[in-house]
Amino acid sequence: MEVVLRSDLIQDRDIQILNIIHQGNPTTTIINLYNDHKRHDECAIALFRTIPLSHNQPTIITGDWNMYHHLWSSSPNVNSSMETDCMVDWLTISNTPGQHTYIPHTSRGTPSVLDLTFANGPATQRAIPSDWTIKPEFAFDSDHLAIQWTLFNNVTPISNCCGNRYNMKDTDKSAWSTAFVEILEHFQGPLNVLMDTNNPISITNLENTVLALSTAIICTNEQVVKKYNPSPTAKP
Repeated sequence: MEVVLRSDLIQDRDIQILNIIHQGNPTTTIINLYNDHKRHDECAIALFRTIPLSHNQPTIITGDWNMYHHLWSSSPNVNSSMETDCMVDWLTISNTPGQHTYIPHTSRGTPSVLDLTFANGPATQRAIPSDWTIKPEFAFDSDHLAIQWTLFNNVTPISNCCGNRYNMKDTDKSAWSTAFVEILEHFQGPLNVLMDTNNPISITNLENTVLALSTAIICTNEQVVKKYNPSPTAKP
């Protein structure tokens, strides 16, 4: 399976576009977004309209939409916006209606459905995505529960897709940064190649740099960050 980051379509902190290429299946676009209303005219939903997407290619749009609609809300008395109604007319919702995806940590908050997964016509015609479900055990202390679904049914899933789990929220940022800088000293070779702007970097050297950075982050987490150990009696 090949995953291609489509930064040529948009470069924004709240939108990530990936093309998934797998033999025997059509190229499928996955868009992960966070709809931050505080950005007003530059929020993800507003920018989404400017992205040149293919209407004939299976497309899945998922993330924290911060939108309310009676089709998925746990309450029937919901006022939806015109933007939300337009999205519903164009896309098919994969969520289980009324099933909460946002569980606030404070007692004053109200559980709601904010994290949504939509698919366009070419995707739903091929049953993409399928097996949509919520995985509270993958939330890792977040107040948003993890969403899991199957993209292609003929692909063998990874048994432990998340690997070691860490509680990043309680980590001292200064301690992490200090440890990361110290560990990076052991990976100066690949990083120096990346910083050499006078010469083109080969694919091999680029992959070595990615491996070096990934290893440095993992080593830093092992050294500074506490591993996430959920209580066996904890409720989502």
